[in-house]
Amino acid sequence: MVENWDVQRIPLDDLHLDLSNPRLADFPKEQSESNLLRLLWHEMAVDELALSIAENGFFDHEPLFAAREEKKLVVIEGNRRLAAVKLLRDASLRKKLGATDLPKITAKRRRELETLPVIVSTRGNLWQFIGFKHVNGPQSWDSFAKAKYINWVHNSLKIPLSQIAAQIGDRHDTVLRLNHGYQVLQQAEKIGAFSINDRWKNHFSFSHLYTGLSYPGISSFIGISSKSDKATLFPKPNRRTCGISSNGSMGANRRTCNLSCSRRTLT
Repeated sequence: MVENWDVQRIPLDDLHLDLSNPRLADFPKEQSESNLLRLLWHEMAVDELALSIAENGFFDHEPLFAAREEKKLVVIEGNRRLAAVKLLRDASLRKKLGATDLPKITAKRRRELETLPVIVSTRGNLWQFIGFKHVNGPQSWDSFAKAKYINWVHNSLKIPLSQIAAQIGDRHDTVLRLNHGYQVLQQAEKIGAFSINDRWKNHFSFSHLYTGLSYPGISSFIGISSKSDKATLFPKPNRRTCGISSNGSMGANRRTCNLSCSRRTLT
């Protein structure tokens, strides 16, 4: 958890958007801040925040959280608010993004927004706060973003799933199910059985996957223990007849699937 909660006033121009923002897991990763700002404006209701900040100012009791990465202060909690302030203070940026319906702020408000309240820490020190707030708390992300974040905490920070669940207040095995779903999806992409980008709508209904994996028949078939940090896939024949026609129904037109016969563990 954060060791130092001191709030600093940091110039707006020194604060950068997070290109690894887990909230945006459902979208292709942006390679520049300008593209990320465009995505936030068009997809994440930044206009509502901008209108509130223009009218009321930036609430100091809700500071941004930032980490110093590659000699920059990257905001890892509060990207939508940061985007809103950047747009309010920059008329040319509003024009570029088509955010022309935002109000013109007063000179007094503009001066107030020259700096913002920020707590500087690290990603590793903030996972409990972010995990509770956005995975199991009042400002919940969509299920795929939650799963990707849980998987990052588990694998990159080496935190057991049981500890993650305990520290964010999860009493319903949500953390475990999210991680299992994400790992199954990763493996499916790795062997070429599925691509997350191969879908007909922008939003990926990840909740259908991780909920289905909690059903005994499905979890038994692919070898996932519902109470384990790790999920093992049982060996399958290298070539297995699926009995599924080209239109997805069971029938006489059968196709052959390639499945790896090696034993794998999802971690």
